Amino acid sequence: MPACIEGNAIYKEIDALKTLIMDMQRYKNMFQVVPSFGGGGGSGQVAAIQGEVLFWTGDSVLPKKFNSSDPANANKGIHEHEFTLTALEIHKLQLPRKTVEVTTEMKNGHAHKLRIRRFFNAKTNKVFYKYIECDGKKTLCQDKHPKLLGYEKGKILADPS
Repeated sequence: MPACIEGNAIYKEIDALKTLIMDMQRYKNMFQVVPSFGGGGGSGQVAAIQGEVLFWTGDSVLPKKFNSSDPANANKGIHEHEFTLTALEIHKLQLPRKTVEVTTEMKNGHAHKLRIRRFFNAKTNKVFYKYIECDGKKTLCQDKHPKLLGYEKGKILADPS
């Protein structure tokens, strides 16, 4: 049976979807994730994000008995790692419980493979990002970078979820 017969339930659903898609601004309250309409800023509207955003880990934490003159510790000084997320990756993170996997830049002779997630604190109305996995482990990175990530805040406008 063709989906284009009026009165058919499938046709009605397709027609309703078409109506939503053709006038997203008008029906934005019907979407689970509000589409971006550029310009950024209306209430509940996800801001338009262009390009890439720079993120970084916090400084690594050295053990109390760290011996910098030991050749085994040559690449283990205090350091941080940087990585970028594209607009598409940031948009993906705005969906509930979604994650993005990234590889950081090489620093002190190594890089990290991180799984990133976006969090929203309803009490403070703030968005923050953490890695929930480092190099395949759900613990701190081996060199103990804090899980909370820094980023260029001016480039991401939080949607008031």
